[in-house]
Amino acid sequence: MKRKILCLSANKLEIEHIGSTAVKSLGGKGIIDISIGIKKWKDADEIIKILKKIGFNRALNPRA
Repeated sequence: MKRKILCLSANKLEIEHIGSTAVKSLGGKGIIDISIGIKKWKDADEIIKILKKIGFNRALNPRA
């Protein structure tokens, strides 16, 4: 999935797998948390559209 996102976004970002599913043997809650760093702020809207199109939801603060 990471490769697909990077290809669709023309490598305008960096992706890190975070949260409990990123740690072996810690268990998980069935949700994969990723953190995305955008190289240029002007690309943010385009990248959000790409992620939504392939099924990701944007959560700025999922616990709020």
